[in-house]
Amino acid sequence: MRLLVLASRLPFPTVGGDKLRVRSMLAHLARRHDVTLLSFVEREEERAALAGADFLARVRTVTLGPLASRLRAAWGLASSPDPLQVHYYRAGAMARIVEEELATGTYRAALAHMVRMAGYVLGDPRVPVAVDLQDALSLNYRRARGRDTLGPWRGIYAVEAPRIARYEDEVVRRADASMVVSPVDREWLRRRVPGARIEVVGNGVDPDRFAYREGGRDRDRIVLVGHMRTAANQDMAIHFARDVLPRVQRLRPRARFHVVGAHPTPAVRRLHDGATVFVTPGVPDVLPLLHASAVSVCPMRLGAGVQNKLLESMAAGTPVVSTSIGLEGIPARPGEEAVVADDAEAFAREVVALMDDEARATRLAREARRLVEEKLAWGTQLAALDGLLDELKDTRRRGRRGGVAT
Repeated sequence: MRLLVLASRLPFPTVGGDKLRVRSMLAHLARRHDVTLLSFVEREEERAALAGADFLARVRTVTLGPLASRLRAAWGLASSPDPLQVHYYRAGAMARIVEEELATGTYRAALAHMVRMAGYVLGDPRVPVAVDLQDALSLNYRRARGRDTLGPWRGIYAVEAPRIARYEDEVVRRADASMVVSPVDREWLRRRVPGARIEVVGNGVDPDRFAYREGGRDRDRIVLVGHMRTAANQDMAIHFARDVLPRVQRLRPRARFHVVGAHPTPAVRRLHDGATVFVTPGVPDVLPLLHASAVSVCPMRLGAGVQNKLLESMAAGTPVVSTSIGLEGIPARPGEEAVVADDAEAFAREVVALMDDEARATRLAREARRLVEEKLAWGTQLAALDGLLDELKDTRRRGRRGGVAT
C-alpha cells in the first residue's frame, strides 16, 4: 500500500520529540508499506540528512524561508482567524507537490502530522486522511495561561489559544481519524468534538537504544532532558532551578542540576552558573548523562501528551520524579515505576529521598524497565497505527463539506 505522509519538520536528524515521533512512525510504516514523505526544511543543508531516510520509497522537500514564514504569520494575524503556526507553514510550493503526488491516483491513505499540515490534505476526495495531532494543543495552551516563566511566549499563547482551539476542533471534525498520544488528550478532544474518531497511538522508546544500567551513578546529580525550544521544557528548567533545587540543597547541599537539550533559550542559558546548575546544549547522545545521574526529573506544569524524556529515563534505569501532568499517557504506577509530586516542596522531598536511598531507587528503576519492555517499546505503541490505516485504506470518501483551507 502507498502512503503519503506530511511533516512540517524533516525528522532527520532526529532531534526533539516531534521529530522522534515522525521518524519512528515512518520506520514502522515502511516495514509494510511504500511511504512517501513530504516535508519542509528550513535550510538547504538539512537535505544532507536525507541519507538516513533510505528506508522510505520517496522523499520530497520544500525549503521554508524563516523570514517569509514570519511575514505570512504576521499577515495572518490581521487577515485570518487561523492559527499563526498554520500561516507559518502555509506555502504554495508544498500545496503543489501534494497535488502532484495525489494526482497519480496511487495513494491509499494520507497521514498529516500536526494541525499545521492537515490543511494540505483535508477535504481531498482522493484519499482518506488521518491526522496525527500528537498532543491536544488546545489543552496545552489552556494549561499555559498565566505562567510567569513563559517570557515572550505569553503573548503568543494569548493570541494563538483561541485560534488553535477553533482550528483543532475543525481538523478533528473533518478528518477520517485523528490520533493523540494519551487518553487524557483524547478525552479532552472528545468533549470538544463529540462523535469524532480519535484514537490513542502512544509514544514509545527503543529499549535497545536506551540500554539499562545500574550503579555507577553520581548520587548528587539530577538531570532534566528535553528540547529547550519548547515552552513546556523551558518552564520545567526554570521552575526546577528556581523553586525546587534550593529546597533539595537544604538537605543535600552538593546536589547539582543538569539541563540537557538542544536550543536552550537565553532564559534557560542564564540558569547556568557552573557550580550547581549546568546547561548543556547539543549533546549527541543523552544516554551517558542518564546513566551518570541519580534522578531524572520532569516537573511539568504546562503542555500535554507523553514525555519521551520519561520513557528514555525509565528505559535507561534512571529513577524518575514527575508531576501528574508529566506522567499522563504513561501507565506507570506512582511509587512503583515512577514517583509523582505536584508542588515544589513535595517534589524536592521525593528527589532527595531517591538520592538518599539507592536501594529504593534501584527497585523503582527495575520496575520501570520492566514496564518499558512489556508495554512501551515503539513497536508495541505503534501497533494501533497499523490497524487504523488498514481500516482507512478502503474507506470511500463520502460527501464532504470542504476542508480546512491551505
